[in-house]
Amino acid sequence: MSLYEDLALADGDMHPGGSEATKRLIEFGRPYCGLRALDVGSGRGDGLETLHRSGFTTWGIEPSPILADMAAKRAPYSTVEIGRSESLPFPDDFFDLVIFECVLSLTDPSTALRETVRVLRPSGKALIQDLVGRATGEGCLGGCRTLEGWREAIEGSGLSVTKLIRTDLEVKSYWASAVFHGRPLPCCESGPTSIGEFLCEAVKNGQKG
Repeated sequence: MSLYEDLALADGDMHPGGSEATKRLIEFGRPYCGLRALDVGSGRGDGLETLHRSGFTTWGIEPSPILADMAAKRAPYSTVEIGRSESLPFPDDFFDLVIFECVLSLTDPSTALRETVRVLRPSGKALIQDLVGRATGEGCLGGCRTLEGWREAIEGSGLSVTKLIRTDLEVKSYWASAVFHGRPLPCCESGPTSIGEFLCEAVKNGQKG
């Protein structure tokens, strides 16, 4: 069983800030042109719950069969697929919103973002929360980039960044929570001050936010 599956079973937050951070990310991306949303790396379904309560019709994709099963039970109104962000099992121009919460740093971001462009409707948005800073290591720490590095990766995929901010509070809280649960995550092993997080809203090239 993976560290992230262990964390889910321990009922800890699956990403910095948990459901409150998801609510903040949804507010960050308003307004929306439609309500069909994909939660990439949906874990045990926390984000699907929050999206549903915000009025979205929800889909999730999760590479762990254990967590995908948990998500399907937690959010039975959602369609949850087992798979990876680099190969989304959805048709072109399907979603109004694709959301990533501390997922891109665990993937091949260029491929995942190109897939995001493919499945987004012309008026759709991608919302991203992830780690920012200069770091090396395993897990999400190994995928950490500077803010400008993230901008280059996102815009190089065919998206236009319309909002991009750095905020570090949730990472500090998450680090403390992970230590409390006795399972510090790879992204937190250098301590809470080594890295931060960013929020990004991006749209398909040629579209307005």
